[in-house]
Amino acid sequence: MNNLHFATFLLFGIFASGCSGSSDSDGSRSSANDSPVGAPLFEDSGSTATAGSVEGLWGGVLESPASTWSFDSRLRIGPTSITFATRCRASNGAEGAIAAVTTRARVSANEIAILESKEDKRTLGDITCRASSRPGSAKRCDAAAFTKTSCFELEGTSLTIYGDSPLDKLELTKLAD
Repeated sequence: MNNLHFATFLLFGIFASGCSGSSDSDGSRSSANDSPVGAPLFEDSGSTATAGSVEGLWGGVLESPASTWSFDSRLRIGPTSITFATRCRASNGAEGAIAAVTTRARVSANEIAILESKEDKRTLGDITCRASSRPGSAKRCDAAAFTKTSCFELEGTSLTIYGDSPLDKLELTKLAD
């Protein structure tokens, strides 16, 4: 039975992950179709992770609202560029290829700004995984705000990025500097 599903996640309006394909895939995985920019972000970093700095390699998982797909995501944040990579995983464990974009950015302790649009689409079997960016920015969340939207919080080696609603958030752990 071929159950076609599609899911998309938007990170504070400037990064998006998407998957489409069958959740009936056999679950086999090959790295041949992975993005050469994104694949290294999923390898063991073996490095230190300095607390309190937004720059570095971050990792986390987004779940689709229907729990059909999850997006194992990585962000490599530097002062003038950000690489966003994602690997789609169906609820049965089948994985898609790694899609990634590297975009010009302006990054500081109080703002993350994306300066250009990019898109990457990778297909593995019948699963297509997408990563994209578009211009926009997110400021550090106001600590006094009751509701957090379109902003980020940095506490130690945890980075939480809020989207358009307080429920739309990605919690990331710093993996390396």
